[in-house]
Amino acid sequence: MVAVRGNLYAVEPNHGELDEITRDGKIRRIADISATYGHIVPTSVAYHGNFYVGNLNTFPIQARSSRIIKITPSGQVKNGV
Repeated sequence: MVAVRGNLYAVEPNHGELDEITRDGKIRRIADISATYGHIVPTSVAYHGNFYVGNLNTFPIQARSSRIIKITPSGQVKNGV
């Protein structure tokens, strides 16, 4: 989870999405990662102008199969960095 401009952003690994949580508790999906990559289990998020999400990848996990995915603030999912 990461705080950006007063809101929290978290990955939801079960559904494969990046969500925004507002101060009043409203939750909004920013990006559906699974729609682009399948069930790759996103597990971490960082922010530096864009969101960067790390994942485990599909099971069974194979060495070097995970990646970092860039997600723009508008929710566009782009291939890694």
